[in-house]
Amino acid sequence: MLKKRLIFILYFDSGAFLLSRNFRLQRVGDARWLVEKFRFKNIGRFIDEIVLLDVSRKPDAVRCGGESFAEALGVLMRETFVPLTLGGGIRCLADARRCFELGADKIIFNSPIHTDPDLVHDCVSRFGAQAVVGEIDVKLDGGNYMSRIANGAQPGLPLREHLERMSALGVGEVMVNSIDRDGTGTGFDEALIDACRAINVPLIVAGGAGKPVHFSGVLARPNVEAAATGNLFAFIGKGFELVRQHLTDSGLPVRSMPAL
Repeated sequence: MLKKRLIFILYFDSGAFLLSRNFRLQRVGDARWLVEKFRFKNIGRFIDEIVLLDVSRKPDAVRCGGESFAEALGVLMRETFVPLTLGGGIRCLADARRCFELGADKIIFNSPIHTDPDLVHDCVSRFGAQAVVGEIDVKLDGGNYMSRIANGAQPGLPLREHLERMSALGVGEVMVNSIDRDGTGTGFDEALIDACRAINVPLIVAGGAGKPVHFSGVLARPNVEAAATGNLFAFIGKGFELVRQHLTDSGLPVRSMPAL
């Protein structure tokens, strides 16, 4: 049986890491601040992957793969050794290659699923489905789940249509993030997870985690392969250790607690 995974999402913009709540962003500190204040080296013992997203909203910004991004990534990865997914601003094959040169195991696409599906398909063909993740930000709109693109600022597609498009492009995994639950700590949107049951691609869920039981609740679902959080202050420090212990105690198929 495949192990269920615990993923840490980090949001980055112009040299700083950010908190996100319902996609409203707040700067908290640079990479060295993150490492020193929150014992980042210890975090890597309890998580399975890191997703690092460049979420700059400046139209002329050099994004994922730029100098400040690469410098921050270098500081973090000297402290921990876990599989790494990079994304945000990948707009051509050269951007994708740059991410792998920086040490990415996978790349992640959001807006290009909608705006440039040929790029996503080309990356799947060149780098393999296992190296490409499709990410969808979802908001409840009049009782219907709709995707949003461009950091949530622009309308996308009805959820089912967006999921079908990602499946057709051949991505290896799909991450679904609830804008309504993002950063709230109130728990994952289980109705949203139900709405994703039909997809035949491994599913990562994000948006809403605030305590260990939130992870065990969704990872017990057969259609969920991984649960992710970017809730920096809730899970940094000993937070991920407590989550890992809870998942182990719950009997879920996860990586064992590391030896002291």
